Amino acid sequence: MEDLTTLRRRRKVLRSSLTKTCNELEDELQQDSVNEDRLAGLLSTLTLRFEALSQKDSAIGEILYQDKDLKNADLEAEQKGVDQYSVKYFEVHHKAQKVLSRSEVETTDCKSVPNQSTTSGQVDSKQSRYKLPTMKLKEFNGTLSEWLPFWSQFQKIHEDCTLDNSDKMGYLIMSMTPGSPAKQLVESYPATGSMYPTVVQAFQARYGREDLLVEYYIRELLRIVIHNNVSSEKLPLVTLYDKLQSHLRNLESLKITSNMCAPFLMPLVSSCLSEDVLKLWERSCSAVSSSDSTSKDHLESLMQFLKAEVEGAQKLELAKSGFGLTSTKTPVKPIHTPRRDFKMENKQCEVAAKVSTAAGLVNTPPRGESCLFCTGNHNPQDCNKSMTLSQKLDIVRNKQVCFACLKYGHRVSRCRLKAKLSCQNCKGKHHTVLCPRESDAVTNSFVNTKPSNVLLQTLVVKIKGVNNKKQSRHARLMIDTGSQQSYVLDKTVSSLGYTPLRKESMRHALFGGSVTNTMEHNVYNIVIANLDDTFVCDFNVYGQNEICSPIPSIPPGPWMEELKQHAIQLSDVRHPTATIDILIGADIAASLWTGNRVVLSSGLVAMETCLGLIR
Repeated sequence: MEDLTTLRRRRKVLRSSLTKTCNELEDELQQDSVNEDRLAGLLSTLTLRFEALSQKDSAIGEILYQDKDLKNADLEAEQKGVDQYSVKYFEVHHKAQKVLSRSEVETTDCKSVPNQSTTSGQVDSKQSRYKLPTMKLKEFNGTLSEWLPFWSQFQKIHEDCTLDNSDKMGYLIMSMTPGSPAKQLVESYPATGSMYPTVVQAFQARYGREDLLVEYYIRELLRIVIHNNVSSEKLPLVTLYDKLQSHLRNLESLKITSNMCAPFLMPLVSSCLSEDVLKLWERSCSAVSSSDSTSKDHLESLMQFLKAEVEGAQKLELAKSGFGLTSTKTPVKPIHTPRRDFKMENKQCEVAAKVSTAAGLVNTPPRGESCLFCTGNHNPQDCNKSMTLSQKLDIVRNKQVCFACLKYGHRVSRCRLKAKLSCQNCKGKHHTVLCPRESDAVTNSFVNTKPSNVLLQTLVVKIKGVNNKKQSRHARLMIDTGSQQSYVLDKTVSSLGYTPLRKESMRHALFGGSVTNTMEHNVYNIVIANLDDTFVCDFNVYGQNEICSPIPSIPPGPWMEELKQHAIQLSDVRHPTATIDILIGADIAASLWTGNRVVLSSGLVAMETCLGLIR
């Protein structure tokens, strides 16, 4: 037997020859007119070199595996070099084989054309040529749900007698998803033609056992049953029908027919249905049932019933969309008063389901009546817009409202609220905003610049990645002691490489007494710091797709100059995004307060935390 040094020397020569032959083959394939004889000769030479190289690789591998002092890294490097030459051989071999096969098909078609003339209406179907796209082999990642479609396609390669086992081995390796358990199983064997039958046998024993697949698809049916009975969100009928049909067809492909398994499949399928659908089916079934019907007949009739329901729902949806009946707009009836009729436009308003959430209550003020003077969301008597009295009277006159109470539907002479009105300036029977003693020169005040949004307790912090020193990003943080738990956006922690510690299910009690359904949250342990990295802490938070609606950063105002006088610098000023990444609840907030605070003359209070100052 040759020693390791001699084997490696011989292998080096074979690798050099194989590389040279591959280059010659690729050069020949690049030619406009391919020499088929030369191409076939080079391909045969390449196959001989690869088979000889595979034998040397196997011999070297046996010697290395017997060396107990050899490290795993050296073995992996050896296998990596073997795989590189295998991939190079299979790629070039596949390209050359495609060219030769195409040439053989064209020659066969030319010889098969009949000599006798045919009529113009008789056309041989073999003469039709279509430029079809190249079919890509379906990859297998090791999940049982992907086995049947994968093996249905790869079985053609496996049973092709014209392909060499080395080629089949190459196609099998190419069909595995990188990094998957299936890929690891195939790569645990040497990539040689002689090992191909052993690899396929082990591959089928791991993933292709019929008993394992039957158990998997029955468990999938049970999963649907449990989901529809436990979860508050039921599957739509279309999705339910597609899933049931898919699992039943998969069982049929595994030779589990309705005759064999109808007695136990029938209860599973019927348990997946909602109560309303099940009642409809029972009524339709009782109308046509007979004493000779079996479980198989009941199962088939149930699937036919579901199919008819899905088709009916599809037609109904088509009819609604065709005539515009699915619009969520409802007309607003015009208002009529007993004393005077006003012609009002038949407006359309969007009707949307509103959910009471803390974010919606604190972010924006509630919508009230539309102001006559500035179209703002407040009553006209509360308007602070800088306007002269003549301008206000012109607006009141043009919009035909009462000069006393500023309401529609009557004149000032018939105003019932006039007696209850009292001007703050002259004690007259009108609103103060229309007082004639009010000076035409209106000065801007701090009241006029009052923001419409409430300033919330927000600041900007650093959230560290899994590797604290190399990966971090700025994130907007809001402190809300009305929340019992703390939350973080899922996309924020995912971008930094965090993985969940566990999953927890909970229900959220919202403002106004609303309670959500049971929701599942990932639990993360995140690390955050202030902007100058003088304070770092970590704590557990719950992942959430969206914490609240966009919240703007602290706007400029007279308080900014006062903050500078106290040497206070806020971090969340003019931030480019309005998204809140982290919400600190009552479980964490108490440990972050330092107790220091500054009361400003504008009424705002600056409070200090370990992560920075907030308003």
